[in-house]
Amino acid sequence: KEFNSSSGKTPLSLIDDNHILKKARINEKHLESVMNTVAEKSIASPLLVVEKDDRYEIVYPRIVYIACRKLKIDFVPTTVLKMEEEEILVFLASTLRDKKGSNIVELSLVLNRLQKKYKYKQKDIATMMRQSRSQITNIMRLIKMPEWILRDISNDKLSFGHARALVPLTEEELNDIVPMIYEKNLSV
Repeated sequence: KEFNSSSGKTPLSLIDDNHILKKARINEKHLESVMNTVAEKSIASPLLVVEKDDRYEIVYPRIVYIACRKLKIDFVPTTVLKMEEEEILVFLASTLRDKKGSNIVELSLVLNRLQKKYKYKQKDIATMMRQSRSQITNIMRLIKMPEWILRDISNDKLSFGHARALVPLTEEELNDIVPMIYEKNLSV
């Protein structure tokens, strides 16, 4: 499907974080690397945004948007997409699926929104994502984890494999086990 869009420079002050993804933390090492690249070489391609009232919302790449905010850049190149939320979610799911090192917590948020708001079944999401249904189930279950676990997953301190194994545990059990994983460098 073709999407209408327009390109130009937009004041960063008019662009808000993605309302679905803002719960996901950005990997601090990746963010630092992107900030260095933006500071040295500028922004390679426009930020994809959608209009929200008299403002805009970031669609992709969110990490570049956050880097620009931290660098206090005034204007950024943007492409304004004319897409509905469901189309944006499908776009984000496929982009996060294909991008190496993408944020698994962001992917979990996107897939859960597709299921809850747009009634996608896990088997349909699995087909769309070209992954097994069990893998999709494991990714989607991540958002049930406490905020500090999601932060550690986003920062590569805790692997997706560890998180997948920890999902059924209570918060109390997590508070006991996760520090042991770090302290003893335990594998899954």
